[in-house]
Amino acid sequence: MRPPPTGISTKMEKWRRLTYILLLCFLTLSPVISVDPIVKINQPEDTFGEKTITALKNDDVAMVCVVMNKDAKTPVKWSRIDGTVKHDVGTDTSSSNTQKYIIVQVTAVSWRLTIQNIQESDKGKYVCKVQIDEKQYSSDFRIVRVVEKPQILDMSTSSDTSIDYGEKLTLSCNAQGMPPPKVIWSRMAGADLPDGGMVRWNPLLPINKITPKDRGKYICQAVNEAGVDKRVITLLVRFPPQIEPETARVAQALGYQTELVCLIEGFPDVTKEQITWTRIGTPIDRNSDRYKIMFISGAFNRVTSKLIIKRVERVDYGNYVCKATNTKGTNERQISLEKSIEPVTDRTGSLVSSASPLGTSSFFLFSYFIQHHLMNH
Repeated sequence: MRPPPTGISTKMEKWRRLTYILLLCFLTLSPVISVDPIVKINQPEDTFGEKTITALKNDDVAMVCVVMNKDAKTPVKWSRIDGTVKHDVGTDTSSSNTQKYIIVQVTAVSWRLTIQNIQESDKGKYVCKVQIDEKQYSSDFRIVRVVEKPQILDMSTSSDTSIDYGEKLTLSCNAQGMPPPKVIWSRMAGADLPDGGMVRWNPLLPINKITPKDRGKYICQAVNEAGVDKRVITLLVRFPPQIEPETARVAQALGYQTELVCLIEGFPDVTKEQITWTRIGTPIDRNSDRYKIMFISGAFNRVTSKLIIKRVERVDYGNYVCKATNTKGTNERQISLEKSIEPVTDRTGSLVSSASPLGTSSFFLFSYFIQHHLMNH
């Protein structure tokens, strides 16, 4: 067989050499086929943000690090990064602080880190990592943030308070927590605050001029994402009696019972002995057979006083004065008793004559019987 021409032989030899060089370069430059370790923390992320764990102060917090493709000699390392400072947590199952950290190998490929009794000082970025080579690591992390339920500070928060009408007052409510709680003021049963609104977002609640309507229960709430704390503060307002007659003008016929009613508010509470009724400047005799004075104690510093005239006579018509006194002052109101042709029933629909009490229907039946009897005789 004839050898190829010299030119062709030379080209083939060059091609073989080039192929050999390319193959040698490929084998030299290509990395050794291997699988690097894969690190993944399985602790679920919360709703606050990506890769974040929110922990309640004093609770224990755990996270599990799963490492795949790791040889038996490569250690699993935990660390905490707080700002620019890195703190060693532990290696494999060895903890740097057994009072704070517990590391347990759960399976052949998973390690659980537990942070005990977590505090604000334990917050930071927790990293689980394994070394690939001298300069490379495979790692995953979780950012741990610590929250604390609000706690109202009694030493710097108002307690039950008693104050005089017309004075100034500022109620305060201070609280601690993480994140710092917001403070909201409201009143029991949804009553308006002194400034007119139903709520106020502020640790301070100023009341520039105290009035009786400001008395009652105030609710202070401290709120953050971890919870709520609450205090109820009772505000007592000292004020002189305020009197409102149930009816300023009362009418009744001769011979029938009637009552004059005063509605009284005041603090300190007005007592029975601090209420007087007068007629033309003369006190009504409590021991008289013609009169009866009733005292009814109510809620919220309210009392009711009733002057009952058992049988109205001509001399009873005119003006009466209801007067109430407490340690803060005195007040009085006038009620007029006027003559009516027809008898007037009381609030229950009853009439009481000088003889005996009768219901309205009984009275008219009795009247009908008398009239019918007289007509037939």
